Amino acid sequence: MHWAAAVAIFFIVVTKFLQYTNKYHEKWISKFAPGNELSKKYLAKVKERHELKEFNNSISAQDNYAKWTKNNRKLDSLDKEINNLKDEIQSENKAFQAHLHKLRLLALTVPFFVFKIMYGKTPVYKLSSSTSTLFPTFVSGVWSQGWLYVLLHPLRTISQKWHIMEGKFGASKFDDMALQSVSLGIWVWALMNVINGVEFIVKQLFLTPKMEAPASVETQEEKALDAVDDAIILD
Repeated sequence: MHWAAAVAIFFIVVTKFLQYTNKYHEKWISKFAPGNELSKKYLAKVKERHELKEFNNSISAQDNYAKWTKNNRKLDSLDKEINNLKDEIQSENKAFQAHLHKLRLLALTVPFFVFKIMYGKTPVYKLSSSTSTLFPTFVSGVWSQGWLYVLLHPLRTISQKWHIMEGKFGASKFDDMALQSVSLGIWVWALMNVINGVEFIVKQLFLTPKMEAPASVETQEEKALDAVDDAIILD
């Protein structure tokens, strides 16, 4: 396997792994987020409130009015503290998620994009001469040079006809290109389409919940006909 294809597969595997595990990200973030200490404090306050609430419910408000009132005031204070802690935790988690998003962008998305731009024309798969001749030159050109070949093809046609810029867009320039190969950009594009197709099939066959058949709804006309039939039978 060509080294460029191996690097591309690495980026794709990491990207797909993050995509498939997306529903677990919040749980992972909650363990590593800086608000972990706040979460412990939040849980302690919730537990304290629960115990105090149960104790207050177990005593009589008439017999222990002073204590019951004091506990109620403490419950109100705990409610405010719990809400404040909850807001702080959510704020820190959002900030942490934003940092992770930037990290993913800088460490994965941007490098992969730059890699495809720099090495997009690198041949990663060689075609035999007999195989390449089965397809038109235009198709072979797209395989070897990427989608840029589609834009340059009209220039090549014009240059061949009018002998303009033959050194850049003429036949000699394109004939020297390795048209018997598949470039990295096209190879990655084809691989991603195959993966997306497999994902779609698996999702439709195994992951999409089955829809129940809609219940038959009797229309007004059908009800009227049934009423007429019943009347005829009674007669």
